[in-house]
Amino acid sequence: MIFWNRRRAGGWPADTMRRMSLRLKIHLIVGVLVALCLVAVMALQVKSARDAIREEIEAANRVAAQLLQRTLWLQAARGTPAMIGYLQGVGRVRANDITLLDGKGELVYQSPPSPYKSGRDAPDWFVDFMAPPLEPQKMDFPDGTLVVRADPSRAALDAWDQFAVLGLAALGVLAVLNLVVFWVVGRTVEPFGQIVAALNRIEAGQLDVTLPRLPGTEAAAIGAAFNRMVVGVSERIEAERRAAQAEHELSDRRDLARWIDRHLEQERRLIARELHDELGQSVTGMRSLALSVAQRVAIADPEAARAAQVIAEESSRLYDAMHGLIPRLAPLVLDVFGLADALRDLVERTRVSQPQASVELHIDLGDVQLGSEATLALYRAAQEGLTNALRHGQARQLNVSLHAESEGAELQVDDDGQGLAPDWREKARQDGGHYGLRWLAERVEALGGVLRIDNRSPRGVALRVWLPFTVAERREARIGRRRERSAMAHGGRVAACRVGDNDRRSPAAGCVRLCQRPGPRGPGRWPDAGRPADPLLAAPFLNMIRVMLVDDHALVRMGFRMLLANADIEVVAEAETGEEACQAVPKARPDVVVMDLSMPGMGGLEAVRRLLAQDPKLRLLVLSAHEDTAHPQRVLRAGALGYLAKRSAPEALIAAVTAVARGERYVDAQTAQRLAVAQIDGETSPADMLSEREFSVFIQLARGMTVAQIAETLKLSPSTVGTHLYHIKQKLNASNQSEITLVALRWGLIQA
Repeated sequence: MIFWNRRRAGGWPADTMRRMSLRLKIHLIVGVLVALCLVAVMALQVKSARDAIREEIEAANRVAAQLLQRTLWLQAARGTPAMIGYLQGVGRVRANDITLLDGKGELVYQSPPSPYKSGRDAPDWFVDFMAPPLEPQKMDFPDGTLVVRADPSRAALDAWDQFAVLGLAALGVLAVLNLVVFWVVGRTVEPFGQIVAALNRIEAGQLDVTLPRLPGTEAAAIGAAFNRMVVGVSERIEAERRAAQAEHELSDRRDLARWIDRHLEQERRLIARELHDELGQSVTGMRSLALSVAQRVAIADPEAARAAQVIAEESSRLYDAMHGLIPRLAPLVLDVFGLADALRDLVERTRVSQPQASVELHIDLGDVQLGSEATLALYRAAQEGLTNALRHGQARQLNVSLHAESEGAELQVDDDGQGLAPDWREKARQDGGHYGLRWLAERVEALGGVLRIDNRSPRGVALRVWLPFTVAERREARIGRRRERSAMAHGGRVAACRVGDNDRRSPAAGCVRLCQRPGPRGPGRWPDAGRPADPLLAAPFLNMIRVMLVDDHALVRMGFRMLLANADIEVVAEAETGEEACQAVPKARPDVVVMDLSMPGMGGLEAVRRLLAQDPKLRLLVLSAHEDTAHPQRVLRAGALGYLAKRSAPEALIAAVTAVARGERYVDAQTAQRLAVAQIDGETSPADMLSEREFSVFIQLARGMTVAQIAETLKLSPSTVGTHLYHIKQKLNASNQSEITLVALRWGLIQA
């Protein structure tokens, strides 16, 4: 029991058995079984010999007792000497010991010992075990007693000798059998050594090992299964290697595709900016020159005037086509204002270009800021969805929605168009159609997202793009919401009046009057607040208006100069940059400064601030190709009296210069409409939150200047600049200078 408990508990017997080799275990088991068989045979032999000896002793004892009893009285009558002589003549009776005692109980005669195997005896324990004890038989006669005792010593010795021979034979047989078993078992388990060696080689990474045909049915089956396993493992490892290689190649191709996409977008942005900054300005100059020529030769040469008018009209169409192409090439508004504003701009342009369609937009990004690649991919998805729905599906009702989930952002574009053919994917793979959708799918897949395009019931298409957030995009970006709350606390709202006579989509031509609530800058927040009125400017001009043109394109300046000259407006000076304008204004003393917003160097906004710092009564009219609300808001808040889009009619330029010269505010009709809508929607710029000095520091920080550089530029101490920086971060909820730059870019306060 103790042994069994130890074995179950994993004691030394179990450990010893586990450490034994299979060959030794089989050998021990066979040896134990053979030994048990031999012991069983010996036990049977012992029992048989014991029964034979018992029977022999009992029979011999009875025969001797009966024989002596018959002759005892005859010999006893003749006397004791005759009795002794008789017994001596009888000699020894097998398996019996005869003793003659006299009347006094003394030994008179004892039969002689048996000469059979004399000198040797079996062990007493063996004799006692083999021969059962028998009571001696006594026969009394007048002179004494005759005692007959059974003597099994010789029979036991015979049995002992037989068992000795049998034991030696059994040991010999056991030894021979063990040798045979050891050899047979060795031959039987010999293939297992080959299998173990092969397994060790596989563990070492050598997969080219195979086993030969092993002897024995079982060993041959194991060897065949082992070879099949090796082939399977080799194929699986090779498949995994190829899969890993394919995944690595796919990852490389995705990286390459993303690299190509980035560079393509960079090239598109470069082309778009060249179209916007160079070709657009040139087209504007050509149109101005053509209109100026048409006005000058209208009477002298009507044919030339009509040709110039045609050139002006074609320039206008080229300008409109170019502005329609720029968002398709690269949405510049996406870089400056972000995805939400870019989608609003896209939907608004779609409404204008497709008045028969109703386009709705819903945006809920929460506190998430998307990365540049994800932002561009979602914008392109919305662009592709709208284009396909309107161009191919003839949709009349479209719904664009963008919302953030727990792990990513999802864009949906649903329409009620004709839908897609059931096999459009297969046809697109075969004939290369639907290039835009296939390109979009590759871009989304490269970003780890999912693109789904399904037909809606009963009609239409549902396009869904889901992109996962990166670690950087998961950070909390509550700048917009806190900016709004801060703006509400500090005031500073833009109010627009006299937007239009009918609705906000059809504003009347003219200007808007911008008012404000009390804010951190005090009652004089608008530059014209508190400015003394000039009675001479309220009436028509008695003298020619003096104008200074500031634009980095000479062709544009030439066209504007000729247009203004036709209206008896004198151009007294020109400048290419804001720095040149700041130097030229004190000398030229113009009535109105007509300035481009996008210029190299300090830019139009900073030039407005510096010019007004030099002469607070200076009238400024800013021209820009940007068609949004942030740019006119920042210009008007900086102190300019007028804002005019460059795509406006030439007559608007003359009207704007005249109004600004009289001290009136002027904003073109379309810009006025956008400002009114922004006022209704409650949009707030960072300029509404910051004081004048904080705003100056904010602009310098956004341009990448250090605290020391800002202190030197603004003539402040570094500690004061640091205090302003702290307040700026608190008000804008920005944690570093990069986020400050991002805020400035989103609101168009600096150029990207």
